[in-house]
Amino acid sequence: NYAACPFVGCGHSAVKAVMQTLLANYLGVGSFSRGEKVDEMPDLINLPIRHQLSALHQAITTSEPLIALTRQIDVIEEARKRWVLASQRLRLIKRAAAAIQQLTRLPQLVEYQVQGLIQLLETRTTPWLDLIYRPHYNGGPRYLGLDPARSQGVGLYAGLGAVRLQAHEIMNSSHLRACVWAFVFSLWERIRERSGALEALQLDDPQTFFDPINTENLAAAVPALVKAGMAIIITSNDNRFIAAVKDKLPRSSSAIPSWTMLQIADFFANGVFAAATNAGQFVLMQFVDDFDAG
Repeated sequence: NYAACPFVGCGHSAVKAVMQTLLANYLGVGSFSRGEKVDEMPDLINLPIRHQLSALHQAITTSEPLIALTRQIDVIEEARKRWVLASQRLRLIKRAAAAIQQLTRLPQLVEYQVQGLIQLLETRTTPWLDLIYRPHYNGGPRYLGLDPARSQGVGLYAGLGAVRLQAHEIMNSSHLRACVWAFVFSLWERIRERSGALEALQLDDPQTFFDPINTENLAAAVPALVKAGMAIIITSNDNRFIAAVKDKLPRSSSAIPSWTMLQIADFFANGVFAAATNAGQFVLMQFVDDFDAG
């Protein structure tokens, strides 16, 4: 019937042409790939719907590996950050280990320094001891040095012939006391040389336990102490000792070392106080109770 009717046939051809145009616009013709002729590809909005859907599907399919790759890159970045932190920590540990390695020698260094100090004090203790003490007879105990193994206090060694013992076991109290004072003087001398401090030194009844002869020797050593730079403060209730010290000082108080004698009486005070205000200057003050003062 359509063939017999030219009008109808012409209408069918027109409809077919319109439909083909619509199908070409909305469904597209042939296959589509986003990877082909990228530079010549028109905007997606101008493509047929089927091609737009195909482009969208291809974009999703193509982005999946990229998403996975991005995740892997994030994991790698986190690993890199951890590695940087670990590397920095390792570097600091190595530096600390190198520094601590130097400290492993500290005990030996301290021991070396202590041994050196002990030897130095030993060499200086003997001259001070010879100045303030004289033995009453030959062949008695003699001072040999300090005890380096002593953990507390000061240990002194004494010798009697070929025997080496702790000083307190064989020395009399006068000799032992003189050794202690000689060590104190040598230590004071060392501290003053190193730091310039400790000019003033208080001697509280330094003659205690000294026999009469060596009490005189100790008193005679006071000017030598002042000459060495010591500002002495002596507290004592022994009038004879203070008189012996005064006897060893220059007759004129304005001489060197200069000194002043003050006597202070008090009912509760019973003693003698002597002081050197500075090196080369000596001040002597005596406390007596009211009964002695009369």
